[in-house]
Amino acid sequence: MHVEKICRRNIVQGIITMIKKAIYPGTFDPITYGHIDVIKKALKIVDQVIVAISNGNDKNYLFDIEETVS
Repeated sequence: MHVEKICRRNIVQGIITMIKKAIYPGTFDPITYGHIDVIKKALKIVDQVIVAISNGNDKNYLFDIEETVS
């Protein structure tokens, strides 16, 4: 999982806040309790987790991309 710190300026108050984001890439086909556990644990150390769902390889998928995202 890739973790990135993003700096954002609050224009009204003139302060800078740091937002920690994690990117969790995978096919998640099907998503498992293990995937969900990793996401929950990541949320304890970062502010936001971006789950990036891929279907770009030659894997035999159980669900199509629309079903996986929903």
